[in-house]
Amino acid sequence: MGRFRAKGGRRAETTGVCHRVREPVRRRACRAPRRPSPLAEAPAEPIHSPPPGPRPTLVVHHALLSPRDGREMIEDVEHTSAPAGPAQFGNLAANARFLELSGALRPGIEILEIGSGTGSLLHRLVEQGHRIRGVEINGGLIAESRRWYGELPLQLVDGVRLPFADASFDVVLSFDVFEHIPDSDAHLAEVRRVLRPGGHYLMQTPNKWTNVVFETIRWRSFTRFRADHCSLHTLRQLTARLRRHGFTSDTFDVPVVNAFFREKVRRHLGTPGLLAVRLVNPDRLPFWLRPNLYVRARKLR
Repeated sequence: MGRFRAKGGRRAETTGVCHRVREPVRRRACRAPRRPSPLAEAPAEPIHSPPPGPRPTLVVHHALLSPRDGREMIEDVEHTSAPAGPAQFGNLAANARFLELSGALRPGIEILEIGSGTGSLLHRLVEQGHRIRGVEINGGLIAESRRWYGELPLQLVDGVRLPFADASFDVVLSFDVFEHIPDSDAHLAEVRRVLRPGGHYLMQTPNKWTNVVFETIRWRSFTRFRADHCSLHTLRQLTARLRRHGFTSDTFDVPVVNAFFREKVRRHLGTPGLLAVRLVNPDRLPFWLRPNLYVRARKLR
């Protein structure tokens, strides 16, 4: 690991995989994926710090997200999008910040969401005027989306193959979906096929290093969780797989400890889990140990 002085005298570290500046501050899919989160307004500027060297690089963008920001984003969805509250959506605040930071959701582009679930994010983006379609493998969730939101541009698919022509979309989204797909190579090949040259795949998936520990404790089993999370990746593994499929990628360092995260820990791990989060804040762990991977992959020509 190399060291050098960054602008302003801050120390930076390079590992060859990521470069980070210390700031002073299904179906065979395993099972139905966890639900994605709605988008909320959270403008911010990323810190773009590419590492030197000829090898493919991993860029880390840092998002600053206060507990109050997270609470306000969750309350916004509770009051405007669905009656079920934040537990339906995944980590709303973190996912919303990622979409804002990505800078990829420009007006007039064509967007596809894979794994729309009950349509919370799809509905949100439609309301904001985006041209978006969604696909979902669970017909029951599509029926539920109609009950909550009426008709949405959401259709049923029965496997990895996407029912769209080549180069149909500028952006593809997935939240808490990738880890449920056994054949991740086939999935990425399809994403690349439907993306236009220069298009982006914006994805969030659990980090293998931390998720294996969490799920093992949660299920009290070393193997049971694999039926659901059968395609977990570390950051290095995910970056390499994307590169093999013709994508460059950069990641976003998005804090995840907020109201939703603490409630999830409490529900599955109880008071000991909450104490562990207080003692070892996941947002302060080394980047390769963070709970979630937020990746923006760009299709090369």
